[in-house]
Amino acid sequence: SDIGDWEAIHRALSHELKGDLHTSGSVIEYDCENTLLISNHRPIVAVGVNNLVVIETEDAILVMSKERSQDIKIALEQLLKSGAAPKEM
Repeated sequence: SDIGDWEAIHRALSHELKGDLHTSGSVIEYDCENTLLISNHRPIVAVGVNNLVVIETEDAILVMSKERSQDIKIALEQLLKSGAAPKEM
């Protein structure tokens, strides 16, 4: 089933949170709160960010306010229209 938004993912990962911060992969953070940082290939360095979702993949980097997580579908549609999306999307 479709989780729907990154807020749901952040809540699902709550058992691993440091406060309201979740990191995975190569992540360096300092003074970040209520943020989801996931790196699959390249390092993410975040300083003083709050209420963000940052997802780094081989094909793209997503940076968005957690309050706008429902807009991910609109952003993906724009990525597909631009021709920059990976072929398997």
